[in-house]
Amino acid sequence: MRESEYRGRLSEDDFDRVMSVNCKGTLYSYRGAARQMIKQGPERGGRIIGASSTFGLKGQAERTPYCTSKFAIRAITQTAALEWGQYGITVNAYAPGPINTPGVHGPSLYTKVPLKRMGQPEEVAALVSFIASPGASYITGKDALSKRSLCAKHLAHGFTACMRTFRTNIIG
Repeated sequence: MRESEYRGRLSEDDFDRVMSVNCKGTLYSYRGAARQMIKQGPERGGRIIGASSTFGLKGQAERTPYCTSKFAIRAITQTAALEWGQYGITVNAYAPGPINTPGVHGPSLYTKVPLKRMGQPEEVAALVSFIASPGASYITGKDALSKRSLCAKHLAHGFTACMRTFRTNIIG
């Protein structure tokens, strides 16, 4: 949901709708999945994966409700990971940058992306597949970024800085 059409006329109802869909939708989906996974026992555990956004990392003008809701999804994800880890459940979210989907247009979206292109839905699917895989069984409470070639902007500061950024943002 975008509020750019509101152009300064954002009502409380509009704000509440975005927060309800994004925050409550995430929270209740996580809870429903966790209940079932907990019933199955800790030896089985499970993976809960939510949808966040790079707008949950940095705000943007005219997108207050959307950015606020995505920041909240990060908090919901981190809190759920702490609460349900004891049951063998990992909780993460993917946070894509600009992805080539209907409704997302314009070169201004990716001019700052080192690869000078938008991500593809298949690339997000690969990221989510990794988060769900056994290889990610020790990662929880994180936003998995498919964000603008994460390390590329840090390589100018050296490989060590790039790896530190990767560990901080992906591994924790």
